[in-house]
Amino acid sequence: MDTYLYESQSNKTTYHHKDLVQLSGYHAYSKIVIDDEIKIDGKVFLVEDLIKNPTTGFEAFVVRNTTPLNENGKENHDGELIIVYVGSRLEPSDWATNVDLLKDIEPEQMKQAKPYHYSITTSN
Repeated sequence: MDTYLYESQSNKTTYHHKDLVQLSGYHAYSKIVIDDEIKIDGKVFLVEDLIKNPTTGFEAFVVRNTTPLNENGKENHDGELIIVYVGSRLEPSDWATNVDLLKDIEPEQMKQAKPYHYSITTSN
């Protein structure tokens, strides 16, 4: 199984594809609110931001890995951020966007994803 390794000056955190699949494939479709803790295989992810645009169907949320780093329980407040983009729901507007992906036009959801990504990555 592939492993992603995040390194900062102060720590190393490892997570697997299955962590990302859990976040994007299961938790993305659950009711999520800011400050929720999502626990996956002994790791703790804190929901720091979320966005939902009912007009375009664009949805995303941001989690920070706050898994304790040592036996003293010190939390990793400098942990990596993960932006989770929510896929298709059963709403007709969402499926209309899926059809647009086959065309040469950029769907509104994609247009919204770019500034959202920029706002998260430049503010942290």
